[in-house]
Amino acid sequence: MTTVAILDIEGMTCNDCVQTVEKLLLAHPKILKAKASLEESKVHLEVEDDFDFTEAMDIVEQAGFDVVS
Repeated sequence: MTTVAILDIEGMTCNDCVQTVEKLLLAHPKILKAKASLEESKVHLEVEDDFDFTEAMDIVEQAGFDVVS
């Protein structure tokens, strides 16, 4: 089974930022889908049920963006 979640992200200012966030998140084996939206400043995730969301938050923050939820 999977879990769906949305993270609010600050600092994405262009399509390259969106692609970077998606690419880095999708590199994690338990993240099945990642779709970032520049207009919404959010990333929509589908992950395995046992995924620890602090890992996604760490990935985004290490890329230089802020997670606000």
